Amino acid sequence: DHFYTTEGDHKSHTSLINEATDSLEGYIPQGTAAFIFPSHEINTIPLYQLDLSLLSSKNQRQRTSKLGVKDHFYTTSISEREELLSLGWQDAGTVGYIFRDARSGGVPFFRLHHVEKEDHLYTVSQSEKDRATRRGYRSEGMVGFVYPGSVY
Repeated sequence: DHFYTTEGDHKSHTSLINEATDSLEGYIPQGTAAFIFPSHEINTIPLYQLDLSLLSSKNQRQRTSKLGVKDHFYTTSISEREELLSLGWQDAGTVGYIFRDARSGGVPFFRLHHVEKEDHLYTVSQSEKDRATRRGYRSEGMVGFVYPGSVY
């Protein structure tokens, strides 16, 4: 499972920290995935977080995980958000704001999904995206545009 949390009290940007589960130890910080805005700015849109756990799912597929870990999902699409809520995902609110397009100098923020692991991965790195694809992740396109962090 990959989980992205915000950190920092910067008025202009917030670090979106990438954390991944490591066996039974819990989440391990992996560095800054991207920089996002804590509040609405010109040309930005909300980045919504939704969480899915074994207990909250209306989906009938069997999920296995060492920790019974949730899958965390991030989207800027209101219709995608509403669809997931109807399937039993829990609304975790707005994480921050990201650019709707590249005009503001941001880079693509890619979303990938591994069906067997029930895991969504997000990255700004084309090489990380390519590595993840070789490991069984499927590209789900771009969520929006962000300033890149330090995780590649």
